[in-house]
Amino acid sequence: MEIIISHISADFDSLASMVAAQKLYPQAKLYFTGSPEQPVSDFMQLYRDFITVKFARNPSGLPVKKLIIVDCRNPNRLGDFRDLVNSPQVEVHIYDHHPPSLESIKGDVNIIEKAGATTTILMKMLLEKKIYLSPLEATLMALGIYEETGSLLFTGTTPDDAFVVGRLLEMGVNLQVVSDFVLHYLNEEQRKILNKLILSSTVMKIKGFRILTARCRVDEYVDGIALVAHRLNDLERPDGLFVLVEMAGRIYIVGRSIRGEINVNRILKFFGGGGHPTAASAVVKGKLMSDIEYKLKKTLQRYVKSIISAGDVMSSPVKILELKEGMLLNDAFSAMRRVGHFNLPIMENGKLVGIVDRTDLDKAKHHGYGKAPLNVYMSKPVTTTGPDASIYQLQNQMMKKGIGCLPVLKNDVLIGIVTRQDVLEAIYRRDLDRHRKKDRPIDRLKKLPEFLRKMLKVCGIVGDKLKMRVFVVGGFVRDLLMGVENLDVDIVVEGDGILFGEQLSKKLDGRVKSHEKFGTSVVVLPDGMHIDVASSRTEYYTRPAALPDVMESSIKQDLYRRDFTINALAIRLNRRFFGELLDFFGCRKDLRNGVIRVLHPMSFVDDPTRILRAVKFEQRYQFHMDQATENLLRDALSKNIFDLVSPERFRNEFIEILEEARPLPAIRRMDKLRILRLINKNIDLDSRMIDVFEAITAILVKYVDIVKKEGVKQWVVYFNALVMRLDPLEIIEIAERFRIPKNIVNRAGFDKKEIHDIIRTLCSRTLKVSELYRTLEGFSLETLFFIMARARTRVVRTKIAQFIHTYRHIKPMVGGNVLKEWGIPTGPAYKEILRILFDAQLDEMLTTLEGAREFYNTRLKSLLGKGIREKG
Repeated sequence: MEIIISHISADFDSLASMVAAQKLYPQAKLYFTGSPEQPVSDFMQLYRDFITVKFARNPSGLPVKKLIIVDCRNPNRLGDFRDLVNSPQVEVHIYDHHPPSLESIKGDVNIIEKAGATTTILMKMLLEKKIYLSPLEATLMALGIYEETGSLLFTGTTPDDAFVVGRLLEMGVNLQVVSDFVLHYLNEEQRKILNKLILSSTVMKIKGFRILTARCRVDEYVDGIALVAHRLNDLERPDGLFVLVEMAGRIYIVGRSIRGEINVNRILKFFGGGGHPTAASAVVKGKLMSDIEYKLKKTLQRYVKSIISAGDVMSSPVKILELKEGMLLNDAFSAMRRVGHFNLPIMENGKLVGIVDRTDLDKAKHHGYGKAPLNVYMSKPVTTTGPDASIYQLQNQMMKKGIGCLPVLKNDVLIGIVTRQDVLEAIYRRDLDRHRKKDRPIDRLKKLPEFLRKMLKVCGIVGDKLKMRVFVVGGFVRDLLMGVENLDVDIVVEGDGILFGEQLSKKLDGRVKSHEKFGTSVVVLPDGMHIDVASSRTEYYTRPAALPDVMESSIKQDLYRRDFTINALAIRLNRRFFGELLDFFGCRKDLRNGVIRVLHPMSFVDDPTRILRAVKFEQRYQFHMDQATENLLRDALSKNIFDLVSPERFRNEFIEILEEARPLPAIRRMDKLRILRLINKNIDLDSRMIDVFEAITAILVKYVDIVKKEGVKQWVVYFNALVMRLDPLEIIEIAERFRIPKNIVNRAGFDKKEIHDIIRTLCSRTLKVSELYRTLEGFSLETLFFIMARARTRVVRTKIAQFIHTYRHIKPMVGGNVLKEWGIPTGPAYKEILRILFDAQLDEMLTTLEGAREFYNTRLKSLLGKGIREKG
């Protein structure tokens, strides 16, 4: 026998799930484990000819072989059926959406998913199997989902719930029936209880939330306390609600929550109950109401999470404008443009006296009011808030006043400012993270090497101690989210970066280098790893391409000054917010979509070297610039923007491109954008140069150990390829203009004729080892790698490889001291004798000192008087 059951006091999600499960188990019978809720009982009275659910007085006597449990995993909520769960003869299948608990049953089959209703989980399975329903069955399924999700309004609602409802509507749901049963009406007994609860209700302020509790006692059992609690919740709209009703010797507790920080399921587990984070219940026997109330208050104080407050989301320090006599709106406009803010508080004698926003200033300038007095047209009085105000209070203030920002005051001192965007991002961030649980930054942080994860946590601990907000920012965050290893850690603090660096170095047993001028420090760890620390700052440019002026600012402004959105992400490290991602500018969306996008239209004008970085990141990650960014880039190039940039800055950015693992894609892109011609007008990438670039990449990969061990500058090898078509004088001109060190440019790799001569020599199949050595000695590895890439024949590459691996490491067995021991007088002939002996050694004509002396006596000694240099 197969039976399908759910929890006692079955609701519509229970009934709908049971009926849906029967579609998967056609032989199974439906059983209630206790009396269903009144609305479900009413529904069954109406539709009992179409849906059959039985009551079992002695479940243990049923010959059950397979037990299907829906919408429940807690055995305490199965009534007399709980004994079947532990029977070894019974196969248990579970379908549920409730969070796990210590008591959760483990079945033989467990289909547990996050959804607003268990009906949703089963309906998805039916849709996959193409099992369709009658309009009545579809109506019951919709009832289950609508009731469990508050008509898709509860915070536990998922996209799957909405999707399934859409499919059910296609099957013919009768929404009038759904409305009749979801919008329950209270009977006379329930209304009496509601009145008692209203009169007894009190509001507690716990961690910034309004939590309402209400209690009453009735002599007889009344069904539907959850419905009464729902009505009270609709009337009062608190952040959290707990109703306690004593009747028939028991205390019934119903919890409701509209805030994720108040998890009523977790709280009521301490009373033997359960449910969802937003809706749960419990039944307690043998306890006094006063004891339950005391325990509930203590549990709330401990397990309600701290609310996000104005102090958590505000930007600080605040850029202000000191009001002076005769100050005009134009003065405020100039100050606002300089600091890059959209709201500017006005101070006078240390007091906040007004505020202006960018929109108002733009309108004033448009209508010719730029020379109007600032003190007349600024907004006053200013609506302010305190640092402990919750984000929901901030939201209400902004809506009621119709304002876009709130200055934050503490003891009448301006300590920060909160914008509408700050509030909205704080409210929705957790919802977004909940839907992205497969790719949360906190999970990525957990996968970092242990030493790195601990180091980031220490940064947060130091920040907490110094009362500073601490973030890891930029490329580290970008690569973390992309799953790319990056050990370049950049820390930004809202506060004194030098003080933070000093304290961090003590905590990590490192040493610190500070730069007072820029407010930055570098912490060097015992293993040599560097951590860059900076105070959050903003930049403004006095003219195009100039180096920026820097001012202390908030993390938001710090991120806004960065080059592209993909580099404008931050992760907070303070203990309470560890792993929280800050994305003010849609950065993560661009990262997912592979888009390179500037943060503001003047980005390339402010810093033209961002053009090179745009190409670098685009090709490194195989991203693409969005059309607006590429248009801005091409426009900046058309205005010869690089004429305003020092050659050294261009050189440094270009070298970084040549240091990429595979720079050719970026070089090709730069060629199409005509950027290469900024180096030399005759650089024109052709197929042969492309082949050499590819060959260099293959060689550097093959010799990666040598490259790392001997510090090969790979950019020099690629630069050889880039200028391989130019004349020596053109290369010298490039070197002088971009200040490339002479010891690099003077290498043979830049001399086309010498390269050809070397390759021609190496092509000889009769070349002795000594001749190979003399041909290649003195050349850098960069030059040797370039010659290998430039050569078209395998024999040349093989000989250079032999030189690199073997011959360059051979040491002469005969030196000047040995010649003295042989009695040869010192003089100019020494150098030639040693060269001839070493050549013979290379060609394996001598292998020992005795052989070397014999070689000298028989072949060289007689030549000393005849001019050894000529004979050699």
